[in-house]
Amino acid sequence: MLIELVDGMLRLLDEQPDYLFMLDGQTIVLEDYLEIKPEKKEEISALIKAGRLLIGPWYVLADEFLISGESHIRNYLVGRNLCRKFGGNMNLGYLPDSFGHPAQMPQILKGLGLNEIIFWRGLGPEITKSEFIWEGKDKTEILSINMPYGYGNAACMPDDAESFTQRLKSEIKKLAPLTDSNTVLLMNGIDHVAPQESLLANLEYAQSKMSEHKIIQGDFHDYLTALRQDTITFQKFKGQLRSGYHVYILGGTISTRIYSKQANFRVESLLEKYVEPLSAIVSLRFAKKYPEAELHHAWKLLLSNLAHDSICGCSIDEVHDEMMQRYRCIQDLGQSILKQASNAICENVDSSDNSHDGSFVVFNPLIHPRDDIVRANLVTDERLLRKVNYETGNLDEYVPEDYEKVPSGLLLHDSEGNEFTATIHSVTEEDVMHLSLRSQPEMFRGRRVDFSFSATGLPSVGYSIYNYSFIYDKVQALPQSCEIENDFFKVAFDKENASLAVYDKRIDKWYEGLHVLEDTGDAGDEYTYSRPSNDSQYGLLPESVHLRVEGNDDFPTMVVKGILKVPARLTADRQSRSSELTDIKIESRISLAKGIARIDIRTEIQNYAEDQRLRVLFPIEANNAIVRSEGIFSVNEHPIISEDEASYSDWVERPSTNPHKSFVSISDEIHGIAVVNRGLPEYEVFRGKHGESVIALTLIRSVGWLSRPDLLARKGNGGWTIPTPAAQCKGKYVFEYSIIPHHGTWQENNVIALAHEFAFPVLTFKLGDAGSRDRPEKYSLVSVDRSEIILSAIKKSEDRDSYIVRCWNISDNSLTAAFRFGCSVKSVFRTNLAETREEEISVTDKGYSVHFEPWKIASMELEI
Repeated sequence: MLIELVDGMLRLLDEQPDYLFMLDGQTIVLEDYLEIKPEKKEEISALIKAGRLLIGPWYVLADEFLISGESHIRNYLVGRNLCRKFGGNMNLGYLPDSFGHPAQMPQILKGLGLNEIIFWRGLGPEITKSEFIWEGKDKTEILSINMPYGYGNAACMPDDAESFTQRLKSEIKKLAPLTDSNTVLLMNGIDHVAPQESLLANLEYAQSKMSEHKIIQGDFHDYLTALRQDTITFQKFKGQLRSGYHVYILGGTISTRIYSKQANFRVESLLEKYVEPLSAIVSLRFAKKYPEAELHHAWKLLLSNLAHDSICGCSIDEVHDEMMQRYRCIQDLGQSILKQASNAICENVDSSDNSHDGSFVVFNPLIHPRDDIVRANLVTDERLLRKVNYETGNLDEYVPEDYEKVPSGLLLHDSEGNEFTATIHSVTEEDVMHLSLRSQPEMFRGRRVDFSFSATGLPSVGYSIYNYSFIYDKVQALPQSCEIENDFFKVAFDKENASLAVYDKRIDKWYEGLHVLEDTGDAGDEYTYSRPSNDSQYGLLPESVHLRVEGNDDFPTMVVKGILKVPARLTADRQSRSSELTDIKIESRISLAKGIARIDIRTEIQNYAEDQRLRVLFPIEANNAIVRSEGIFSVNEHPIISEDEASYSDWVERPSTNPHKSFVSISDEIHGIAVVNRGLPEYEVFRGKHGESVIALTLIRSVGWLSRPDLLARKGNGGWTIPTPAAQCKGKYVFEYSIIPHHGTWQENNVIALAHEFAFPVLTFKLGDAGSRDRPEKYSLVSVDRSEIILSAIKKSEDRDSYIVRCWNISDNSLTAAFRFGCSVKSVFRTNLAETREEEISVTDKGYSVHFEPWKIASMELEI
């Protein structure tokens, strides 16, 4: 259909020289079309240069909450670079169908050189006009144009001229009361629909019948020029635009097909936090080629998955099958680049000292030094198993000797000469293949050793090398107990209520009833959670729970295994849950680490149920509780939504769950808890039965329809009523999250640092059995002296032989931060988010300083 549409569009633009057409704000459609018809590129380029075919600025029309702040920027950069190849770029903030807009979108758009936003969804009752000024969290202001009746309010107009004119009058009449301008915007196009050939002739006819109006087919720039000529006192708004007052916000998409959200988090983090910084390190430190083409390809694959109906999970199953294949490709490519980086570091390690069993690298992706648990998983002591015999042409088999003893621990040596031990959790035999362009693959049998240790002083955006030697002493096990503890917490399991009790030793306080599993019905669809009329709630069966404690005093783990016995599906009329029950098997591993103020949880689930929502609950008794969560370049405050449905009776879609990034915190400013996650973007905070505040973190939302017309939570259909059985999310899932009790506010306890340390753990990789040295090294690429500064990206710049360091200020205060770089810096420029230079920053041998306004993003370009 796309080929047919573009072919028809090109013919129409050729036949009608005054016709204009916009390709929906996303340039990926040009790549899709030209894969089939590459011979059309020059024709398309000519139309774009003439301003008759409007493209850009984005690569795809992404969802704005489910992707990272960095992905927003790359979506623009990739789209802009593609637009350059065609000779034009609409270059304004056209975001017509995203399911809401983050509070920092004004800063992002302005930082990319876009001075307006044109959108449909998310406007609340506070703003009564279509045009207003939107202020970002950092106080950036942007002209905002709301399309109250959608981005296709004048789509599929009648071909009959008189009927066309009457429809046109009707649409103008609807829009006129909503503007203080003399200009209204009518959008003649919609999803799946080709441009109308009768449009220009019918506009001419309508003009003859409507002499009081000037009617033109124009573009957004024509509209904005006319709008700015009017004298208007604009209303102002600050905060996120995510209200369902006027239009569906489709809030259930935050958790639909949770497997794709988890996959997206994994590869987004892989590229941003590990691949790009390590590539920069080996390029700058060891003069290795920066993998620019490979990373460009990986980002395009990732962005292809971030279109809103894709990452939101609200498409047919085949779309999401293709997405998962893209995620696998990105994962493989990212791991391949990391392997090249590890090889570059290995090549530069002095291996003259072979008194150790081996060496490994620990990489910290954060911009501050950290003390943290290192959980490493390395294959060691490899022995040849299979290789090609070039003389015989055979694949020769070898029989490696059996391993005589199983190691019980590791003796480690760091760069300061300190000696300490690591705890081994498991040792298993594994066959691994070595790949090289110098020979055919070779297969080895090794021992995969899973171990942990507490690392101190891990350098910012840098690595430490550790030498290791195996210890063969007897393993020290924890005494049998129902509790675990470390320096900060004691954790006990309450079997009667199937929950955790946490004692915070620092403030002598118990938090009880934590980590309660809650399974309820979901009679909704891919767009919206909706409870059935007669819902039922289920939890972990206390009699099914089996409890054990593993590890040692440094790394104790409580293992909780049990069963949720829940309805298998909805009843045929979708009003209740079925009487047939099925088992959901649960295993939660609750872990503490010496010196780390977090309680880390890994929950594995075997899901066989349909039409359900499974969440994990964390209640806290806190007066006047305030909810804050990390968003896109921000930490936002959210109210606890009223349970009184009548108060939202006039809303198209009532408020429900919220999106977040690494953490959500409830606090009364005296004490609180934060719940941290890896790739679980949906939470809700509600009042419990006894007035307590409860954080609910969504694990699975199982639905079987793209859209349905019979939801309690939404008025009408959100899309097409098509079955989507894969959205039931059956199978095995692993969820990772953490509890951080804290006193005071999230800022006073630096919760975001602990949250990012959990969300983005250190990376370890082996240097090889011969890669040890007498004094291992430590290296930091970049550091900053202010804890309020968070790193967003370190990457090679798009157009120059230089590097971009992008950070943001998480505080309400202006500050000046001093940066130090691990290579000699010739010059530093402050750029906007589109990497256009704005001012030069003074550089000394001690580094450079950058001023940050509150909640400001700063991009710095470094010439080395």
